[in-house]
Amino acid sequence: MTKRIEIAHTQADGTLAHGTRKGDGSRDIFKANNWRWSPHLEAWYLPRSRDQPAKSAVINATEEALRDAGFDVAVTIDNTVSRPVQDREAERDARARRRAELLQTPAERRRAAAEAASNASRRIADGIPLGQPILIGHHSERRHRRDLQRIQDLTRKSVEESRAADDAQRRAEALADATDRRYSAISVGRRIDRLETQLRKVQRQLDGYTRVIGGYEQVHPPAEGRFAETLRLARADLTSQLDYWHGIRDELDAAGPTYSKETIRKGDYVRVSGVSRRVARVNQKTVSVETGYSWTGRAPYHGITGHRSAEDVDGPQL
Repeated sequence: MTKRIEIAHTQADGTLAHGTRKGDGSRDIFKANNWRWSPHLEAWYLPRSRDQPAKSAVINATEEALRDAGFDVAVTIDNTVSRPVQDREAERDARARRRAELLQTPAERRRAAAEAASNASRRIADGIPLGQPILIGHHSERRHRRDLQRIQDLTRKSVEESRAADDAQRRAEALADATDRRYSAISVGRRIDRLETQLRKVQRQLDGYTRVIGGYEQVHPPAEGRFAETLRLARADLTSQLDYWHGIRDELDAAGPTYSKETIRKGDYVRVSGVSRRVARVNQKTVSVETGYSWTGRAPYHGITGHRSAEDVDGPQL
């Protein structure tokens, strides 16, 4: 009987594959195409496929390989955007914070194990008189050597468990910090720039475009059919995301200083990546800054974390 595998993609659930069984020969095919197994969902899934258009190339390659292996494959793709951006972001943040909280459990367990091993080592050491040497040939020799070995083993275990606890704690804090940094002015500005670039690319594909490479003109006609429909869905989603993140940036601007071509002038000093630089030129979206060499660097306005006018500072230190 032919095994049937169902591959389905929706924006809300991402790309999932159901119907596989352990030992049916599908595992190597999925892993070769960068799928991962989820014990919770009891299904294969494509990483980072939620709230994204279907990765058609990967899905098609997987489907072809499965069919060649004798599987009956059904593929269903729905690229319709079904959730508002704020709901997606709220769920993403909640998942990240849950993962951070889950990492606290092994950190606490490891720390408790480290403390228990240290206490056990200390109790054994307290039973040995200070400076007591091993009495060679005495009936206590074997017990003394055994106690010293246990002290060494428990001390090593305490150190290893303590390091593992610190590592789990750092990962938990890094995950929580990453969620917070996602809404920093720099991260939001970079995200808006990236989304605007993606939107321009989608619109260019919808409209058609011409480019010259090596002196030859390449004409790309407007997208048609299913591809055009996919692009229109992507355009609508990118526009929604931009509206959301522009709103977040407006809130950040209202809560703190904002920088633009209207607030910064040539000769002023700005802090970029923790370093104060003199402004050589003011552009529409960036400032060109002196680097101390014959060339200038460029920094987007959302990457500026400090500003002093030329009149308020005598040197390059903020």
